[in-house]
Amino acid sequence: MSNRNTAIFGVFGTAPDTGNLGVSALCHGAVSGILRVIPQADVIVFDHGRGLRPSTIEFEGKEHPFQLCGAVNSRRFYRPECLWNIRLQARLGRKSNPAAKVLAEATAILDVTAGDSFTDLYGQRAFEGALLRKTMALENNRPLILLPQTYGPFRSKSNEQRAAEVVKRCSMAWARDLRSFEILKELLGSDFDESIHHAGVDLAFGLETKKPKEGLTLEFQEWSARADGKPLIGLNVSGLIYNQPEVARSHYGFKIDYRRTLETFINRFLDETGGQVCLVPHVLTEAFPESDCKAAEELRLILPQQHADSIFVLPPVYSHEEIRWFISKMDWFCGTRMHSTIASICAGTPTTTICYSDKAQGVFDSCDLSDAVIDPRVLDEKTVLTELWRTWTDRSSAKEKIDRVTADVRKRARDQMRLIGEFATTGSMSSDIQKKVSNSSPHL
Repeated sequence: MSNRNTAIFGVFGTAPDTGNLGVSALCHGAVSGILRVIPQADVIVFDHGRGLRPSTIEFEGKEHPFQLCGAVNSRRFYRPECLWNIRLQARLGRKSNPAAKVLAEATAILDVTAGDSFTDLYGQRAFEGALLRKTMALENNRPLILLPQTYGPFRSKSNEQRAAEVVKRCSMAWARDLRSFEILKELLGSDFDESIHHAGVDLAFGLETKKPKEGLTLEFQEWSARADGKPLIGLNVSGLIYNQPEVARSHYGFKIDYRRTLETFINRFLDETGGQVCLVPHVLTEAFPESDCKAAEELRLILPQQHADSIFVLPPVYSHEEIRWFISKMDWFCGTRMHSTIASICAGTPTTTICYSDKAQGVFDSCDLSDAVIDPRVLDEKTVLTELWRTWTDRSSAKEKIDRVTADVRKRARDQMRLIGEFATTGSMSSDIQKKVSNSSPHL
């Protein structure tokens, strides 16, 4: 780490080594956002690696240095990267542990909790890890700033109370949409303070689009050229849902058969339009059940043979910036992974989501796309299929909305990081900054 005169920021919840492009996008948004405001800052992103390592990030045509530091929610207590080991070393004041040293010396700790993971929806162990990371910052008397994210839902009242206790001790907290902002206010109760608790937008809205290298685009371009003027659409199939149909029903409350619904829609689209369908994985890991790649390949294989040439699965070798370039070539896109749809909106493509939690509605509301959220937890299969076809045929209306609001959303994404950067380094915001905060809140 740098000398004491340099601002030091530790960043949790954005590990770029998960294979989840959404989390990688949040990492890029957080790091680039800080470095735009404080170019000399020492930014350390906690990931799943070992020790403290140098890394770089590219934005505005230049490479910028930052660091990675291992901090893992592991049961292997003996490992220095284990969160519980880090917690103990920090309590003992042992700065030989890199992560403990960051916790002791950071100007502020920022935490985005993967955008949507400050919840017990993904299991108790994941919730405990999210809570522990925040608790360690508070125990070390570091200012803890919660970056724009979703709060809840909480299945357990006890978990909700524990989350509320942590949120109340944060130096600043942001929600990424107005719906989640209301939940944040409920957690805070009488501790809500409009000067430090704000509604913002997802960090990924501030990112750039990057054209992939020619080798990555050639196969896609050759395939898409066969469309010959006919429509080309993109679909993100969530491995989280597709690979575990029983979990989709029991845990997320789906009323539909997700697999059959996608298969039925694709077959209708290809039969009636003669177009093409590109399946776009957004979680690129091969690990089951998370893998979108496995889900996309399985879906491709069960579609009728006569459609084989009309289906293309993007190979999992692109970045969170490059995926936007591919989606920008499509006439319409439907995703289940939240950040696949944010990438699509930023690409200017008419966008729909088949959601599995309330987080989608809030984000789509902030982009004036409320009617593009299809919720299979409340809709039956016939209605979901009807809504998919409606949003596809009404894509020109969605395109107009996206073109109208995305510049504003992108500006808000970058403005909020300037506000956070100033607050983190000074402990306050100027009156001008306060005004920007009030004017930056997303609308419904």
